[in-house]
Amino acid sequence: MWNIKTFFGGFKVSPLNSAVQDMAASGGNRSENPGEGLYKIAHPARMLALSVFFCAGFLTSVIVRGENGRDFTGQYVFSGVVANNHTVNAMLTVRIVNHAGHQITGARVWLGGTGMIVADNLSLAWHASQVIRVPITISSREFARWRQGPPLTVEYREADGAVSRRTVELIRTETIPGVQ
Repeated sequence: MWNIKTFFGGFKVSPLNSAVQDMAASGGNRSENPGEGLYKIAHPARMLALSVFFCAGFLTSVIVRGENGRDFTGQYVFSGVVANNHTVNAMLTVRIVNHAGHQITGARVWLGGTGMIVADNLSLAWHASQVIRVPITISSREFARWRQGPPLTVEYREADGAVSRRTVELIRTETIPGVQ
């Protein structure tokens, strides 16, 4: 059976109970021999290999699920904001980036709180971005809640036919490069 000891050729850590027995046998004093005691020290090259092994596993898990669990990120800016009695009219410009780990096609982008579709039949390759510009009219209260960004959701079908809905994590910017 495979275990870490055989994989790294003799890498071993003394079990705690045998280390305690060794200390008890020596009258509670630590051994004068380096590398003995509660834990035996592994060869530095083996420790490096072990670190690389665990880091590779972690990075693989991040890439498979998107980047830190965020399938979509982006930037947004409001322009031409005009506040009337109880409503706000503005132009919303958003750049959305796909981190889902695969291409999406036929997606919809929903503006939360309004039920408004701001983009339909959107296709995005993995790590590609798309700029969406849409005029919006919303209540003053809803606009005030958007201090951290408008709540956008991307809805699309997975390869198995299941519908996925993912929130877009947005940051505000003064301008979006390449957009006039």
